[in-house]
Amino acid sequence: MIFAQEKSRIRFLIYTLMIFVCAVIQATPGMLPVQGVRPLLLIPLLVSIAAEESELCAAVCGMGAGLWWDWSAGGIFGSRAVFLVVCMTGVSLLCRYLFQAKLWNAALLCLIITSLEQAFQVLLAGEWKNFDIYYGLWQTGYTVVWIFLFAPVIRRISHFFELPVE
Repeated sequence: MIFAQEKSRIRFLIYTLMIFVCAVIQATPGMLPVQGVRPLLLIPLLVSIAAEESELCAAVCGMGAGLWWDWSAGGIFGSRAVFLVVCMTGVSLLCRYLFQAKLWNAALLCLIITSLEQAFQVLLAGEWKNFDIYYGLWQTGYTVVWIFLFAPVIRRISHFFELPVE
């Protein structure tokens, strides 16, 4: 039983480190640009985690990542955290009860959440005139590509550190 608790702790430590690294890369200007667009790395990582883990784990990861994202990006502190808690809990529930945790389902959910996040930030900031639809489409597409890297890695981590059924 002690080993099972240690495996769970190691899994959450790995998730925390991955969220931190993605938050730092996402907040660093000039990192990984394609046509002047930086990806939102936290969304595909969180969707991958939420598809494999429980609702509580998805909500806690979403809250932590949202707070880091708010702290590094500015704006209203806590807005992205609340948004990500709701979205990641929804993703976890959808993947547990309605969808299968497949790569294409995760990509579709990542596309929807990225689009919702952009719309949420435009509504929250009130910058209708400054929003560039071309930039938004590129950012959404570029972000969805990253799920194809994160989802298999998260699946391996989740299954490797899975608690035994007693």
